Amino acid sequence: MERAPRYQELSNDYTYRYDYNDEYDILITQSNLGLGDKYELAKKENLHIKIPLDCSKIAYDENFVYLYNNKTIPFFDLFSKEQGWFTSYGKKNTMSGKAQILEFMEDKILIRNYNNQTIYFINKEGQIVSDVYKDIYVCAERYIVKNEQDKYRVIDKEFQKVFESEYDAIDPYLSDYGIYICANTSEAIEFNDYGFAKMNWQLVNSEGQTIFDGIEQIYGNYFQISNDKSIPYVTRYEQFLEDLRDVEFAFVGDEFYEIYTR
Repeated sequence: MERAPRYQELSNDYTYRYDYNDEYDILITQSNLGLGDKYELAKKENLHIKIPLDCSKIAYDENFVYLYNNKTIPFFDLFSKEQGWFTSYGKKNTMSGKAQILEFMEDKILIRNYNNQTIYFINKEGQIVSDVYKDIYVCAERYIVKNEQDKYRVIDKEFQKVFESEYDAIDPYLSDYGIYICANTSEAIEFNDYGFAKMNWQLVNSEGQTIFDGIEQIYGNYFQISNDKSIPYVTRYEQFLEDLRDVEFAFVGDEFYEIYTR
């Protein structure tokens, strides 16, 4: 995810202005009548020369407009089940259906399909070029993916396994340094008096070799079961495992797709 920063200025002509590229800025004008925001590209040397960005939503806040890795501008029209991107000169490219463009990865596009809750890579012709995954975490040069058997593996940019071992959980905290914090949860997990898990984590290097084993707590990452005694222990334990096995990575526009995940 890339970001275009906002200029620290006030104007009667627009609400926010963002530094997009060498030629254009992004202007956002918020409606006081609830009619929706107006989005435009404007020439840096003359803000009166504008290109309208015709869409319902783009991802922004008072600090940034959020972009794809290739610096294109994502847009979202969920009521019409459309999304896509504007190029650096304002050309609109639209994708239809109940799916989300997560990111552009070089010449591939990462897609989340909300019809069956899967994730995969496609090429520019729309053909699936990877395995189908349940979840993904983007590292510096690799990906951590959850396969259809609910096991996590580390793959490279060509979607090949980096090493053979698979795990029930991978904490990505050190993944950009080529170190993976891994665990399996086939045995019942015990908790201390404060509800924190006594885990058996492994530190695995980029070649799949175990550096350390039998680690209960790593770099301040603690995992705790709910202490709400009104909820049956079995339910709390299942929720703990679900949270433990979950790996979260924020993609631009995620907030617009929460209606599909409730």
